[in-house]
Amino acid sequence: MTYVLSVGGSLAFTFASYVYLVEVTHSYNPFARPDHNSWGYAISLLNLGGSLLFLLASGCYFIQVPPYSFLEPWEFYVNLWYVRFTFAVGSACFVLGSLLSLPEALAD
Repeated sequence: MTYVLSVGGSLAFTFASYVYLVEVTHSYNPFARPDHNSWGYAISLLNLGGSLLFLLASGCYFIQVPPYSFLEPWEFYVNLWYVRFTFAVGSACFVLGSLLSLPEALAD
């Protein structure tokens, strides 16, 4: 049940980041660039990237090891690279985005 809640929260987080990107670019196309580059655009891309990485990591919780004894280290590597590493990189995206949002908030 905890894994389902993690994926649900990540989906909501990804949707919120997408809405923020739409607000910055004034386009529903997530690949559309705004008229001029701004800190807000960079921040929205970092937030969307972090959200997608969180969604990927949450989805990897569901990967289970087949009942073969010779594949046991496989679960460790999935946990290490697809769950922990993607959560760490996603968190770094959010930290960098929040650090960039401070000058953005003070500029207006």
